[in-house]
Amino acid sequence: MELVINHTKISKAECPMRIYLEDIEKVEKENNPAFEKGKVWHTLLEQFWQRIGTEEEVFDKKNERKLIKDKARKMFYNAESFAIHAVKQWNKVIRADFISRKKLDDIVNINHLSEEERKKIKKLKERVIIWNSKDEKYKITGHFNKNSRLLYDYFLEEGKPLDLEGNLIEPEREFNFKLRNAIKKGGEVIQTLIINGRIDQVRFVDGVLTLVDYKSGNPWRPANEAEFNYQLPLYVLGFLAKCKHDRDYAKRFGREKIIDGFLKSFFIDETIQVRYFMIEALSVRERANELLSAGIKPDFEIPEVTHTRKVTEENFYDLIDKMEGTRRNVVEGNIYKARGMRCNYCPVRRTCDSINTPKDRLPYTDKNGNRVFHFSEPPYRIEVQENPELHYMGRLEETSEEITNPPQKVIAWGGGKNVLRGRIPKILN
Repeated sequence: MELVINHTKISKAECPMRIYLEDIEKVEKENNPAFEKGKVWHTLLEQFWQRIGTEEEVFDKKNERKLIKDKARKMFYNAESFAIHAVKQWNKVIRADFISRKKLDDIVNINHLSEEERKKIKKLKERVIIWNSKDEKYKITGHFNKNSRLLYDYFLEEGKPLDLEGNLIEPEREFNFKLRNAIKKGGEVIQTLIINGRIDQVRFVDGVLTLVDYKSGNPWRPANEAEFNYQLPLYVLGFLAKCKHDRDYAKRFGREKIIDGFLKSFFIDETIQVRYFMIEALSVRERANELLSAGIKPDFEIPEVTHTRKVTEENFYDLIDKMEGTRRNVVEGNIYKARGMRCNYCPVRRTCDSINTPKDRLPYTDKNGNRVFHFSEPPYRIEVQENPELHYMGRLEETSEEITNPPQKVIAWGGGKNVLRGRIPKILN
């Protein structure tokens, strides 16, 4: 048996519809701004301590020419210069999207496409960003400008991430390990355990080894959300796998004595904790402090910047059960949409939004934008009068015969075109 655990697999485990669309229907995947924004943030924060320098280092033209391709090149020296650097990185994304769109337009206008051109179109479509609005890219630019300044001050106050020997802990970036003959709970053998993903930062917090994951989405995202809990084991598994492959690395974090037991007596080192860092919480908290200083009570909940969780062996088994259970649901046809913040990063979101299934957890919508549900007609009928002067429109009329097998109807309500004033639903035949 082979088991693959990564961010994509975990996200799919939360949503059978995504597995169905991506793996069975093979629908075209789309790029979205939330995903691109997250990629830029992760790169900025991973390289923060390698890129920060003095003003002289940043503006040294000689070093700029020599180290133009060096990742250690110093790029900023204060909050303002870090904000400029962050905005520049986001502008590169906007520019790349513009170029991809132009190339795509040039190709699709060709009457007879070759096989090579069709492949090129597919690649370009995957690069093009599907913006939610015309000005979204510029709003995100402002988001980078503001939050990067706050992050700079936060990082300096928090200090560098140091190992037990006092050395700077390098950013982990991506990890990819293949572990053989792993043992699952109950004695079942997993022949190959493939773990791949990324850890944004490793550091000690109050003496506790902490794996940090930066979140660039909704700062009010609850810390106990199920998807958060399912992600926990991935970070610890990736870290321990690296320790097992590199004894010197394990020694830097005091794990050289216990690492032999990894995959034999345990999957999770329960002394390690995972911290979720909500980037956008910083600007929201700043806004709240401004209101409080002016004597105004904020009309919104003030989010926490960090959410720290302990990871247990049971978290790993829960993740395995969830992944297997979702796969089984798809095979059995039990397909539904698991709505949540994960939808912002989903590459098949638009296709998913256009589909209504009996297993959908949310109310469906018809083509006119009305929410709909299936309902059995009661033993009376409603006649709707379109009289705008009447607040209540309709009268009950008893039937002379008993309805033993009432026909199924679809009722529409909400903000769509079928709804009359007074909110009496229209029956859709």
